[in-house]
Amino acid sequence: MTHGQLFGKRLKAAFKHAGVGGSLRDKSKVVGLSPSMIGSMESGEKLPSTKTAVKLANQLGVCVEWLINGKGPMAQWTTQEEEIMALFAKLDRRGVERAKDFVEGLLAAKHNGEG
Repeated sequence: MTHGQLFGKRLKAAFKHAGVGGSLRDKSKVVGLSPSMIGSMESGEKLPSTKTAVKLANQLGVCVEWLINGKGPMAQWTTQEEEIMALFAKLDRRGVERAKDFVEGLLAAKHNGEG
């Protein structure tokens, strides 16, 4: 794969990470670039400028270094995620299982339109 194709693959993953799917037009509205530019980047035909790559990374919640060249983690944890993980780390094995069951229940309720 070319550098452009690899970037395009990461860009698609970044949109998915941000919960932005669907058409190029939908993606365009989120990041403020034309649908044709997004399509060209996703296909690997064009690479963004550094300024555009930084803008995309910030808007999609991924690390710039990962988006540009695939190095490092895809995304950094938010402060809220860090707080949740710190609390989670204090749980014993039984607490971890109960927390997992609780979160799975929340996700199921959301999926069923209850949350």
